[in-house]
Amino acid sequence: MLTRLRRRLMGLVVALSMPFLPFPPNLLTILGLLMSVLFLLSVRYEHLLLGLVFLLLSAYFDVIDGTVARMKGVPTPGGAFLDSFTDRLSDVIYAFALLYLGFDARWILALASGALLVSYARARAEGVLGTRLEGIGFMERAERLIAIILVYLLFMLGYVKASSLVLYVTVALVWITVFHRFIVYFWMISKSPPRAPWQWWPPPPGPP
Repeated sequence: MLTRLRRRLMGLVVALSMPFLPFPPNLLTILGLLMSVLFLLSVRYEHLLLGLVFLLLSAYFDVIDGTVARMKGVPTPGGAFLDSFTDRLSDVIYAFALLYLGFDARWILALASGALLVSYARARAEGVLGTRLEGIGFMERAERLIAIILVYLLFMLGYVKASSLVLYVTVALVWITVFHRFIVYFWMISKSPPRAPWQWWPPPPGPP
């Protein structure tokens, strides 16, 4: 959902990216992952305010790394893979951090697994159909990040029940997004031209 809003706020995203324009985009991606690890460690050792700083920095680098790559004209398949891979690692790290705060492990497992499936559905659709599922569903990565920040902030302020409620709603919306993308994916397949079996998967190797 926020993907569409992000296009309207591109001027703001560009302004936020300008200070880091001299740096390689892949470095910013790695910094985002590092901030998420430091967030986890801060939570583990009960430095919650410091954890909030690292969580916000992780979100910040997650927003600007792709924009910096496009502004510099250097987006590459390797950079896109690194960005996607570190995003999935960060999703798991955020979930572990919430686990350290004392949230029910079953809800945290549902959050992490749902987040990974949302991203997998998009990657699979792009790989097989050559189409994008970006913007499909209530809980893409940007929405999940905002929700996790809200959960953490409410917990920090002592509103534990409100924090738990936000987590439950987030998990529900994440799984609604999973099934939404599942349905959209098969709808797209039904509308696409018929393909031979070898067109869905890489062709078998030829004779040596």
